Amino acid sequence: KICDNMKNILTFATIAIAVTSCSRSEDSNSLNNTSPKVLEEKRIVQINKDGMLHTKIYYGSDKKISGIDYFKDGGLNYRYKIEYENGLQKKWSRYDNTDKLTSYELYYFDGNLVTKRERYTVTSGVHELKNYQTFENRPGKINNLIKSTYYKADGTSNGYYTVEYTDEQGSSVNNIYDENNQKIQVNIWVKDTKKAFDKYLSPFTYQHEHNNISISYRRLVPSTAPDFSYTSTFSYDENGYPLTARRVYTNGTVENYEYLWE
Repeated sequence: KICDNMKNILTFATIAIAVTSCSRSEDSNSLNNTSPKVLEEKRIVQINKDGMLHTKIYYGSDKKISGIDYFKDGGLNYRYKIEYENGLQKKWSRYDNTDKLTSYELYYFDGNLVTKRERYTVTSGVHELKNYQTFENRPGKINNLIKSTYYKADGTSNGYYTVEYTDEQGSSVNNIYDENNQKIQVNIWVKDTKKAFDKYLSPFTYQHEHNNISISYRRLVPSTAPDFSYTSTFSYDENGYPLTARRVYTNGTVENYEYLWE
């Protein structure tokens, strides 16, 4: 992040994904005839990091994600509760580890594509709009987002980024600009061809069909934040769901993740 408002540029929040299991049936006229395989959806329920609980995902009776708990050093750090409107993730409310509401985000859609996100803070019962973000999309594609602009609460532009896709999996070059239209950073994302563990972990489901196997952030202007990159090596089950990932950063840090499904 380059400043408080520009920090949101570096990542897309995200999250789990639709898939399958197979079934066979015999044709009544032939023992050799089999029906097509039917793929059954799996859903992610837990993520462990370096052998410790990192994320727990909860679902409602409608099988949609209803909440996500994030853990740190073995204890609850914060959680999100998710509300829906017309089947889409309309509101993400963040609570601290005492279950106190601290902030929330509201999402607006055109079809199933996010067009705007508003961020609010809650202090002593006062709800305040901190900033908002608009999104430009290209409908009909697997990866739709092509531009996002940040605004302060008063409507003043606070920078933007553009997305140029390099393959059908969603690998991309993201060019970051400040409020003066100066390019300040380039982010490069490379995707695999498997099923994303984080597909439903944000309203941007259409941006998370596949997993990031490498990410790099390159600053083009002086910044206190260094350049940043990592690569991830995944293992998968027979249907392409991630089971583990080993993430290696350029500074030598290594993180190991385990993904649990049901």
